Amino acid sequence: MAADADGETLEETLAAIADSRFPYALSGAGRLASGVTLAIAAWYLSRTWIIRERFATPIVPALFGISGVLTIVSGLLAIVLALTLPGGGETATSAHESIAGVRWVTGVAGFSAAGLALMIASLYQYRVGGRLRMIAPISAVLGGSMQLIWVPDLIVLHQLTGTLFFVWLIVIGAMLLTGRVEQHYRAFSVVKQN
Repeated sequence: MAADADGETLEETLAAIADSRFPYALSGAGRLASGVTLAIAAWYLSRTWIIRERFATPIVPALFGISGVLTIVSGLLAIVLALTLPGGGETATSAHESIAGVRWVTGVAGFSAAGLALMIASLYQYRVGGRLRMIAPISAVLGGSMQLIWVPDLIVLHQLTGTLFFVWLIVIGAMLLTGRVEQHYRAFSVVKQN
């Protein structure tokens, strides 16, 4: 059971969590780890030459950082729910209901913030050109699709966009780590100055 696989009602969701504590806690731990990773990546991105020299906006790493923090909170709350929900037909407390609500909102808001970062980044990617211009439409469409996380009935789309976002992070992360992104921006800055 994924940490964001909510039932139709809060009661159904809490009962499902109580019946599947270990998978739910494991999912929460995965979400926690991804939030930490995203926060570290945001910090790294904010330190790149591209951001320091203002060839791209610092809003993008800030949004990724916010996304990471919200995802960390969501993961921690998922673990808390898995560890503290009563079992054996006992009713969940109002505190559990509140935790479940905050877990959902922080998870959804974190995913949405990352999607907004992608849409903003796509504008800069397109402007720079090269391979980044080819990636820009993917960034824009993926970021826009991530905004649909607020519609709970689109669970299959959420799973797909989550997977594609992970792939996007690997591709862009590899380009950043190898200096390819900065090469595009340096070439762009030379052209812009001439």
